[in-house]
Amino acid sequence: WKAGRFPQMLNYTDIVHIGEQVKVLSKVISDTNSFTKSISELSAITGATGKDLAFYEEQAALIGKTTTLSASQAATAFKLIASAKPDLLASKEALAAVTKEAVTLAEAAGVGLADAAQTVGVSLNQFGAEASEAARFVNVLAAGAKMGSSSITDTSAAMKNAGVAAKLAGLSFEEANVGVQLLAKGGLFAAEAGTGFRQVLLKLENEAENKFKPSIVGLAGALENLAAEEMSLTELTELFGAEAMKSAAVMIAGAG
Repeated sequence: WKAGRFPQMLNYTDIVHIGEQVKVLSKVISDTNSFTKSISELSAITGATGKDLAFYEEQAALIGKTTTLSASQAATAFKLIASAKPDLLASKEALAAVTKEAVTLAEAAGVGLADAAQTVGVSLNQFGAEASEAARFVNVLAAGAKMGSSSITDTSAAMKNAGVAAKLAGLSFEEANVGVQLLAKGGLFAAEAGTGFRQVLLKLENEAENKFKPSIVGLAGALENLAAEEMSLTELTELFGAEAMKSAAVMIAGAG
């Protein structure tokens, strides 16, 4: 302004506009700082530096642009998957692929990113699956949550208790999810369902006739054969024991 003259006063609209610009700038600075912090933490967990770390930065930015997550949240997703399935640290491409699938699950099922990452990582571990199978696992989990009675969180809790037994009994991930959904349909959820499922599988594999063993006839075949027997409460208790009898009855009824 010229000497002797006062600058023009700002009107209300100008002040509001400046305030909005300051808010946008503050958010950009905050997001940048958050992303930098997340990448730094990711580097500490994965040991990635240089080109490898740049790869994660690019992938996180891409997820941030193509999903509802921010780039910072995407970087956090990498950390969560790396913690849930440490063997993926051997391949940045594999870690990126599984992380993208976990993000897809979180968005499709409306669950938290941490829950989705834990579910995908633990499921792959329990069934000895490769990173390339992550998309299949996510599809099974999402379909189960949509069409069945067990939510992603409940299915994850159930699988923690039953996943290993299901794998050892020769069940596929799809079959194991059917078992969890049958139990949920009958009112048994989460860890309780997983424990019951495990007990049923162990009883059938170790003490039952071959026609009742999932490893020989599959889960569906075993349940169909059991249903055909029309066992009494006493007979069910004798075969499965008092603890597993309820879960067995629910699964047999649900499969009938």
